[in-house]
Amino acid sequence: MSSVENLDHQIPMPDQECEDNEILNSVKKAMESLSEKNCAAVTLYYIDGLSQSEVANFLGTSVSAIEKRLSRSIRQLKEEMIELVRDTLKDNRLSDNFSEKVQKRIYKTDSYSKGMQFLKKDLLKNYEMVLALEANIPGVPRDVFVYETDTIQGVMNIDRFDPTLIWVSIDAMTKDNVYELLKYLSAGEEYHFQINREWMKPLIQETFGVEFTGKRFDYTVDLEHFKPHIQHEVRELGENDREMMDQYPDKLPPGHPAPRLVDFLDSKWRSQDIGARLFGVIDEGKIVSHVQIDTHIDEIWEIHPFTPEQYRGKGYAKSAMSLATQMCLESRKVPFYDAGTDNLSAMKLAERLGYFPYQEVVWGKGIK
Repeated sequence: MSSVENLDHQIPMPDQECEDNEILNSVKKAMESLSEKNCAAVTLYYIDGLSQSEVANFLGTSVSAIEKRLSRSIRQLKEEMIELVRDTLKDNRLSDNFSEKVQKRIYKTDSYSKGMQFLKKDLLKNYEMVLALEANIPGVPRDVFVYETDTIQGVMNIDRFDPTLIWVSIDAMTKDNVYELLKYLSAGEEYHFQINREWMKPLIQETFGVEFTGKRFDYTVDLEHFKPHIQHEVRELGENDREMMDQYPDKLPPGHPAPRLVDFLDSKWRSQDIGARLFGVIDEGKIVSHVQIDTHIDEIWEIHPFTPEQYRGKGYAKSAMSLATQMCLESRKVPFYDAGTDNLSAMKLAERLGYFPYQEVVWGKGIK
C-alpha cells in the first residue's frame, strides 16, 4: 500500500467526517430521548462497563429494576442502536466530562430536589415538609407551635437537647406573629435562638435580652463546580480504630456528640435512628483529621469536618470533605455544611470544593 493510501486511511475525508457527525448526532438524539432513569442505566452499563448489580447498587435500586430499565431502553433505541451507542461514544465522546454530567443528572432526583427545598426552606410555606424531613432525634423532645388565622402566619420549632441546651428556630410574617409565638416559651428558661431574618433580632433581644454573638453561613455544594480532591487515606472509623481514636486530641469543637473522638463509638449518635458515620484521615498510622456525616434527615446529610491545630494546613480537611461530599451525592443526598463567619479557613475550604452559601444565620442565648 502506498504512503498516499496509508494517509487516506489515517485522515478522515470530508464525506467520512460528515457521516461520523451524522452518526454522533443520531446517538446524541437517541440518548436524549430516554428518561433520566433509563439514560443513567444505559450510560453506566453500556458505556462505563458496570455490571447490572453494580449499576443497581449505584442507583440505589434492585437488579431486576435495572434489567427492566435496560430492556425498555433497548426497545426504545432499537437493538442495532445499542451497538452504535457503545462503539460511537467510546470513539467519539459526547464531551470530556460526559460521565460526570450523567452522574450530575442522577444526583438531581426527586430526593435531591426535596433536599434542596429543605435547605432553601420557607417555614411558612413548607413547614409540614420541613418537619417531616427533620426526623426526631431519639431522646431529644421537640415542640412545634404554628400560629395561623386563615393562613400560616408563623412557625416556631424547639429542640430540647438537655435542660441547658434548648434551641429555638422561628419564622413569621410580622412582628405581632413573633410576639404570639414567643408567648409559648417558659419564663426562667435559657434559650438558644437561631434566626435568618434580620428584622427579628431586635424583637428577640427586647424580649429575652439576647446578645447575638454568633454568625454563620450555611453551605451546600454546586454540582457544576464540585471536584473531589482526595490526596490522603480516608476511611470509616470503627471498633478496630479505638486505640488510634483514643490518641486523638481531647478537645473537639462544640456541636460534636462527644468531647473526645473515641467516645463517639459508644454514643447515641451511632444508633440506627441517627445513623451518624465517622471517617478519619490516616497519615503515618495516626488519625490527623476526621469528618462526621449525620444521616438522620432523609434528604439532607450534614457534614462536620475537624482537623486538630497541629495538623492543619496540609490538605487533610479537603480530603475528608471531598469524600464526605462524594458519599452524599452518590447516595442522592444534599450535603449541608456550615461555617462561622470568623472561621476564614472553613469558608475558604467550602469555596475551593465548589460549595456556595445559601443563607446567613445568627444565634445567641437569653432568658425570658
